[in-house]
Amino acid sequence: MPIVLAIAIPLYFSGTPTLRANPSAPEESASLKSAQGAPSDATGIFTATPTSPPDSETPTPSATFEPASVAAIDALLAEREGVYGLVLANPQTGARYSRNADVPFLAASLYKLVLLADVYAAIDDGVIAADAELTLEPEYFPGPDEPVDSYYDVASAGSVVPISDVLYATGAYSSNVAAYALLSLTDDAQLEMMARRLGMADTYFHVQPDEMEAWPPADSGDADPGKLAEAVAFAEEQALDGPLMLTTARDVEVYFSRLLAGEVVSPSVSALILEILSEQAVDDRFPCLLPAGAAMAHKTGNLDHVVHDVGIIWTAAGPVILVAMIEDPPDDADATLVIQRLAAIAYGLDPVPTIADSFATPEISCGIVSPLEPETTASDAGEEFTGEEFTGEESTGEEPSESESVESETDLVETETDLVESNPAAIEAPVESESLEDPAA
Repeated sequence: MPIVLAIAIPLYFSGTPTLRANPSAPEESASLKSAQGAPSDATGIFTATPTSPPDSETPTPSATFEPASVAAIDALLAEREGVYGLVLANPQTGARYSRNADVPFLAASLYKLVLLADVYAAIDDGVIAADAELTLEPEYFPGPDEPVDSYYDVASAGSVVPISDVLYATGAYSSNVAAYALLSLTDDAQLEMMARRLGMADTYFHVQPDEMEAWPPADSGDADPGKLAEAVAFAEEQALDGPLMLTTARDVEVYFSRLLAGEVVSPSVSALILEILSEQAVDDRFPCLLPAGAAMAHKTGNLDHVVHDVGIIWTAAGPVILVAMIEDPPDDADATLVIQRLAAIAYGLDPVPTIADSFATPEISCGIVSPLEPETTASDAGEEFTGEEFTGEESTGEEPSESESVESETDLVETETDLVESNPAAIEAPVESESLEDPAA
C-alpha cells in the first residue's frame, strides 16, 4: 500500500554523520536510468489526496494509520528532546498520522526540490531551451578554505555545461555550484510562486520571520504548543545570521504526493525529477537499514542542527513517501539514526533494528557510529549515548564532477551546509546556507 511519511524534528545535536560514497556517474536528465529501479513513469500509479488538518486542538498526534506503525513511531520518538514534525499518510486509502505537520522548519537544501520544478517548468514552456548551456561562474564555487562542492571540481570554474547536467547535479548530488547556476535563471519571488502552484502554502525563500504576516504561525491542531514555540525560537535565532528558507512537513508531503501523481508541473517533468532523485548520492538515511536494491527517490538536506531526508520508497505493496525533517537536535548523528529507523518502519521492516543495535554492530549504521574501542562495551554505548562515539568526519556520498574526484578524507567542517557524499571518500561539502544571497540577485 502506498504510504506518505513526513517528519520534521528540531533538536540540538553535536554528532557528525559519515556517509558512504556512491560512485555512479551522471547522465543527461532526459535519459537518466534509475539507479534503484524506481518507476520512470510518474503517472498511472496512484493519485495522492493529502488530507486536511485534524479538527482537534489537542497536541497529541492524529492517528488514523495502521496501529502497528503508529506504535512503532511513538515508541521511537518517545522522550526524545526537540520538535518532531511527522506526517505518515497512505495516498491510496487516505489514512494519515501526523504531529507538528504545520510547524515551520528550516528547509536547508529541500528548497532545491522547488528549484528543479521551476527550471523544468521554464523548459517545458519553451522559455529555456532543453539543450541550453550554463556557465559555472567562479563566484559559485567555495573558497580555498571551504569544503569542496559535492559535484563540480574547482577546475570546472568558468566552464560551460549542459543544463541537463546542472539539473542532475542539483537533485542527485545537492551541488551548491549547480544550484547557483540554476538560481541565475530565476529568483525568490518566482520560486515562491512555483511553491504555491504546487500547493506548498507555507514554503518561503529568503525571508525574515518577523517580517512575515503569519508569524508566529498558528497551531493547526496537531502541534504540541511547547514544540511549536521551540521551533519558532530556533528559526528566529537562525535568522539573526540572515534570511531563512522555510517549509513544513505538510508542504513536503504535498510535493511528493503530487510527484507520485505526475502533477509537479507535468507528467514528463514529474518523471524526470523522479529519475534524478532516484539516483540520490547521499545514502546514510533512508537506504541504510533497507534491503539492498530497495528502490527510492529522495532528497536530503543539512545545516548545523538540521537533518532532513524526504522522498519515496517503493515497497512490495507500493510506494511509500517518507519526509523526515529534523532541526535543533541534541546530536545530528543521533537524528540520522532516528531517520534510518523511520524509513525502516515506513518500509515495513520487521523487526526494526534499535539504535542500540547500531552501537553493537556499527557496520549497520552506514558510517554514523564509529567502531567501539576495545574497552567499551556495546551495551555501555547504547545505554549511555552522549554523541562521543560518533565519527568526527562526515562523508558526503556525492561525486564532485565527471572529470575529477576530490581528495579523500577531509575533516568535517560544521557549517550551514547540506550533507552530501563525495567520491572517493567521505567529505562534507556546502549545499546550502540560509544566509547566502541568491547569485541572481
